[in-house]
Formats: sequence, C-alpha cells, structure tokens
Amino acid sequence: LAFSVMSPDDFRSLEKEDAPTEGDNQPTGPHPVSAFRGHFDIFGHLDDDESQNAEDDVLFDNQMEEEAAPAPEPRAFIKIWAALAAWITPEATRFALTLDPPLSNPPKSDLEASRCAGLMALANMHLSKCVHEVGGLASSHDLRAIRERLAVFLQTFSYSRPVVQFDTRLMKATTCVLLAICWPNDVDVESVLPKSIQEAEIVQDEYRYLVQSALRSIAQV
Repeated sequence: LAFSVMSPDDFRSLEKEDAPTEGDNQPTGPHPVSAFRGHFDIFGHLDDDESQNAEDDVLFDNQMEEEAAPAPEPRAFIKIWAALAAWITPEATRFALTLDPPLSNPPKSDLEASRCAGLMALANMHLSKCVHEVGGLASSHDLRAIRERLAVFLQTFSYSRPVVQFDTRLMKATTCVLLAICWPNDVDVESVLPKSIQEAEIVQDEYRYLVQSALRSIAQV
C-alpha cells in the first residue's frame, strides 16, 4: 500500500483552486475543503421544510412544558378566607359581633351534622395548644368555657358543602383564627402573632383581617 502525503503548500494551493471567483456559478454542495474542515454537514443540508419542521417541534415541546407546569399553590391566608366564606352564615356573623348565643341554629341534615362534628373534632385536637398561642385566653378563661363558646360558634356555620381538608399546619392556624374571633376582647391581634399563624406564613395584617374584618366582608358579599 502506498500513501501520498499533502504538504501545507499543496493544501493551500488546493484551497485557491477550489475557491469560487466572481462571475462563477456558486456550487450547490459544500466546498470540499470546508467540508473537510467540518464547516458543513458532509451528508447534506436540511431543506427549508425540514428545518421549519425542526423549529416547530422545538416550539411545541417548549409550549407543552409551559402548559404542564403546575399552578402556584394559594397562600394559607387565601385558603382560610375561602373556608370562612363557605362556612359563614348570618347567624355566625351575628354571634361573632355580639357574642350572644343564637336563639336557634339552622336545621341540619344528618350529613351536615356529621360535617359539623368533624370540624369540631379537628379544632378540639389543637385547642389546648392554640389557646396558649393566641395570648390572653389561657390566663383568663378555663379550657372548658373556651371549648363551649367555640362549639356554639361552629354550630352556626353552613355545612351544605364538604368541610375543606386542611393539613395540620393550616388547621392549627384556622383554630387560632376561630378562637380570636370568639374572644375579641381578650385576644391581641395587633401585636401578638401566634406561632401557628407564623408557621402558616400569615403576616400580622392578614391575621388581623381574618379575625376582625373577614366576617363583615363575607356577610356583605
């Protein structure tokens, strides 16, 4: 076998010979030296249709990824407000404003009574801890009186729809809000932010709104 070796001078002369001059017809294929250097695909170019299809595939894939991205999770403040909006009745608003027990509660079906009992059980599960967090209640009222007033309040709620399923973090924050609503004269919502409220990432202004203004706002809707 014999191999011929091209010198650098021979290679440069080949470039000059293959380079197109003005007036020459431009070659349709890749330049031999340029192909050798890797500047072109030696197996041929994509035509316009194939190139456009490739671009469309990339855009479609990007669009699918954007559509598949999950929506941001609503903040705890919004979730608790929405729950109150579903629960609150005129009787609940009246009780929160006057603290007078209602003369009668709206009649409940067996299903609604079961939902009411379920919400009470969830609130009672965190009651002792939340009573100490909200400030003022533990030192001035015993746990039995607090539980009884909270039960009266919860019985005025509407249970026509299933009770929202909150995780432990949100249920503790909700219990703090309900306690503060039931004891407006004993709970400081201006400067005290319960730990469970902080853990739910609810700020002081939002906590104060849920306790002092949310029921009035919902009643006017």
